[in-house]
Amino acid sequence: AEVSAKVIKNYAVGRLFAAHVLVMPDQQSLYLLDSKYSGNLYLFIADEKGSFSKGSLYVVHQKGNAIKYELMGEESALRVKFKLKKIKFSDLFSVHNPESGQCQKSHIYISTVYGEECLLLKNKNKRYAGLFDPIRVSSLMGVNDFLPSVDGMEYDVNSNQIKFYAKGQVKYISSLGESTEPSSQYVIKRLQ
Repeated sequence: AEVSAKVIKNYAVGRLFAAHVLVMPDQQSLYLLDSKYSGNLYLFIADEKGSFSKGSLYVVHQKGNAIKYELMGEESALRVKFKLKKIKFSDLFSVHNPESGQCQKSHIYISTVYGEECLLLKNKNKRYAGLFDPIRVSSLMGVNDFLPSVDGMEYDVNSNQIKFYAKGQVKYISSLGESTEPSSQYVIKRLQ
């Protein structure tokens, strides 16, 4: 029997390079791990249970011992798809190459998979930038790789934990709990 599949892009989740995806039991929380390009972990929280067509995208990072969530954007798939057809990189950012590792005062130096750049986020389309280019925007926010050497993750329903793997071995275990911001019962509270 011949099998075919159709790829359907979910624009509300953002333009991510997620190698690993976890849909949590509430059917509203979705973890996405970019283990290949940025090491970033994202959390998408849908507005409606069972539908990921509208919601909020967060990037997860550590500040000291605390786990933080930075809002990347809130939008519907339809609006993002429409905007994506019209928007260009230059509509989101002003960019120049660093000179001796330095940027103009208005720009911020970042180093990502795209190389070293000096960027300024433009105000006009700021609300879409985190969804269209989450790697650059999270870097502008000062977010570092959440777990840089991790290459997989899974949810353990019995312990209510996410286990992160490196080369097939459990490297980190995260405890989950409830939160109001972001609003989910599957928010990473602690990493061990």
